[in-house]
Amino acid sequence: STRKQFDNRVLLVKSLGDHWSAGARASVSASTFFNQDFTVRFAPALEYSLFPYSESTRRQLRFLYTIGVKAFNYEEQTIFNETAETRLDHSLVVTLDLVEEWGLATVSLDGRHFLHDFSKNRVGLTGNIDLRLFRGLSLSVFGAVTHIADQINLPAGGVTDEEILLRERELATSFQYFVSLGVSYTFGSIFSNVVNPRFGG
Repeated sequence: STRKQFDNRVLLVKSLGDHWSAGARASVSASTFFNQDFTVRFAPALEYSLFPYSESTRRQLRFLYTIGVKAFNYEEQTIFNETAETRLDHSLVVTLDLVEEWGLATVSLDGRHFLHDFSKNRVGLTGNIDLRLFRGLSLSVFGAVTHIADQINLPAGGVTDEEILLRERELATSFQYFVSLGVSYTFGSIFSNVVNPRFGG
């Protein structure tokens, strides 16, 4: 079997002061798993940070709104009898980042839907905690749960048993969850490189 996938993304951000940023995202992708022969998306975005960006090394609470257009070219006809379509979508992502002596924590709530049909939506909640065990060594716990109702790309012909076993095709579902544990060790200079926190950078 052959699985094809590529994903190229571009992000441009302009600072509008201590709390606001404006920018745009663009992407070009393809995936046999998602029944997408070729997909292009362009989306302007606006972000508000409750805390000044200068405090990003300690705490962040960001609200990112994106509205865009996405053009799909499918490998197979979809369950909605489409072989190609262009849809408007928008999303709101709220992210809280905290850095403490014991480590760091991140919680993010993401909601999005297609503008032609509000019922085609997706809502996800993710969380991550890095517990500092001792200098340089951390224990990471990550979890995510997503309600899914926006699978407009599913092929009308369904999937075969072989494609299910080999995970070659996305399956219809109403939810997804993920949990992981990990250990990391960081070493090097105590002086961090310049980091731009805007748009989750």
